[in-house]
Amino acid sequence: MLFFQSAGAHRYALYLDGVYAGGVAVYPDGDAFSVGLLIVPSLRGRGLGPQALGLTARRYFAAGFSLCRDFVAPDNGPSIRMHEKAGFVPSGEAQAQGRRALVYELRA
Repeated sequence: MLFFQSAGAHRYALYLDGVYAGGVAVYPDGDAFSVGLLIVPSLRGRGLGPQALGLTARRYFAAGFSLCRDFVAPDNGPSIRMHEKAGFVPSGEAQAQGRRALVYELRA
Protein backbone atom coordinates (compact mmCIF):
# COMPACT_ATOMS: atom_id res chain seq x y z
CA MET A 1 0.00 0.00 0.00
CA LEU A 2 1.10 3.53 -0.74
CA PHE A 3 0.09 6.15 1.87
CA PHE A 4 -0.77 9.82 1.44
CA GLN A 5 -2.88 12.23 3.50
CA SER A 6 -5.39 14.81 2.30
CA ALA A 7 -8.36 16.74 3.67
CA GLY A 8 -8.51 14.95 7.02
CA ALA A 9 -8.35 11.49 5.47
CA HIS A 10 -5.53 8.99 5.34
CA ARG A 11 -5.46 7.55 1.83
CA TYR A 12 -3.81 4.39 0.56
CA ALA A 13 -3.36 3.09 -2.96
CA LEU A 14 -3.77 -0.68 -3.30
CA TYR A 15 -1.58 -2.70 -5.64
CA LEU A 16 -1.83 -6.36 -6.63
CA ASP A 17 1.27 -7.80 -8.31
CA GLY A 18 2.46 -4.27 -9.09
CA VAL A 19 -0.82 -3.23 -10.72
CA TYR A 20 -3.13 -0.58 -9.24
CA ALA A 21 -6.06 -2.42 -7.64
CA GLY A 22 -7.94 0.36 -5.85
CA GLY A 23 -7.82 2.72 -2.93
CA VAL A 24 -8.66 3.04 0.74
CA ALA A 25 -9.56 6.25 2.58
CA VAL A 26 -9.61 6.28 6.39
CA TYR A 27 -11.48 9.03 8.23
CA PRO A 28 -10.39 9.22 11.91
CA ASP A 29 -12.89 10.58 14.46
CA GLY A 30 -11.68 10.42 18.06
CA ASP A 31 -11.00 6.78 18.92
CA ALA A 32 -13.12 5.60 15.98
CA PHE A 33 -12.64 5.67 12.22
CA SER A 34 -14.55 5.01 9.01
CA VAL A 35 -13.22 3.43 5.84
CA GLY A 36 -14.02 4.16 2.21
CA LEU A 37 -12.89 1.49 -0.22
CA LEU A 38 -12.73 1.16 -3.99
CA ILE A 39 -11.61 -1.91 -5.91
CA VAL A 40 -11.15 -1.53 -9.68
CA PRO A 41 -14.00 -3.29 -11.52
CA SER A 42 -11.81 -5.89 -13.23
CA LEU A 43 -10.55 -7.14 -9.83
CA ARG A 44 -13.86 -7.26 -7.96
CA GLY A 45 -15.16 -10.59 -6.71
CA ARG A 46 -11.72 -11.92 -5.76
CA GLY A 47 -11.91 -11.18 -2.05
CA LEU A 48 -9.67 -8.11 -2.20
CA GLY A 49 -12.28 -5.86 -0.54
CA PRO A 50 -12.63 -7.87 2.68
CA GLN A 51 -8.85 -8.36 2.80
CA ALA A 52 -8.14 -4.64 2.40
CA LEU A 53 -10.86 -3.70 4.88
CA GLY A 54 -9.59 -6.21 7.46
CA LEU A 55 -5.95 -5.16 7.02
CA THR A 56 -6.88 -1.50 7.39
CA ALA A 57 -8.92 -2.17 10.54
CA ARG A 58 -6.11 -4.23 12.13
CA ARG A 59 -3.57 -1.49 11.34
CA TYR A 60 -5.71 1.22 12.95
CA PHE A 61 -6.62 -0.94 15.96
CA ALA A 62 -2.89 -1.54 16.52
CA ALA A 63 -2.42 2.24 16.44
CA GLY A 64 -4.90 2.66 19.32
CA PHE A 65 -8.28 3.12 17.64
CA SER A 66 -11.07 1.05 19.21
CA LEU A 67 -13.91 1.12 16.67
CA CYS A 68 -14.40 1.09 12.92
CA ARG A 69 -17.85 2.36 11.95
CA ASP A 70 -18.92 2.35 8.32
CA PHE A 71 -22.07 3.58 6.61
CA VAL A 72 -23.41 1.45 3.76
CA ALA A 73 -26.27 2.18 1.35
CA PRO A 74 -29.07 -0.36 1.97
CA ASP A 75 -29.10 -1.33 -1.72
CA ASN A 76 -25.32 -1.91 -1.92
CA GLY A 77 -25.27 -5.70 -1.58
CA PRO A 78 -21.57 -6.10 -2.47
CA SER A 79 -20.52 -3.63 0.25
CA ILE A 80 -22.79 -5.30 2.82
CA ARG A 81 -21.28 -8.72 2.00
CA MET A 82 -17.75 -7.28 2.10
CA HIS A 83 -18.28 -5.82 5.57
CA GLU A 84 -19.81 -9.05 6.86
CA LYS A 85 -16.92 -11.13 5.42
CA ALA A 86 -14.48 -8.78 7.18
CA GLY A 87 -16.23 -9.41 10.52
CA PHE A 88 -18.36 -6.26 10.78
CA VAL A 89 -21.79 -6.51 12.40
CA PRO A 90 -24.87 -4.37 11.71
CA SER A 91 -25.54 -1.87 14.49
CA GLY A 92 -28.43 0.23 13.23
CA GLU A 93 -29.25 2.93 10.73
CA ALA A 94 -28.20 6.55 10.29
CA GLN A 95 -28.27 9.43 7.86
CA ALA A 96 -25.01 9.70 5.94
CA GLN A 97 -24.52 12.41 3.34
CA GLY A 98 -28.26 13.08 3.41
CA ARG A 99 -29.24 9.48 2.71
CA ARG A 100 -30.38 6.54 4.79
CA ALA A 101 -27.49 4.20 5.56
CA LEU A 102 -26.93 0.94 7.37
CA VAL A 103 -24.28 1.19 10.08
CA TYR A 104 -21.70 -1.61 10.31
CA GLU A 105 -19.18 -1.80 13.17
CA LEU A 106 -16.04 -3.72 14.02
CA ARG A 107 -14.47 -3.38 17.45
CA ALA A 108 -10.81 -3.85 18.31
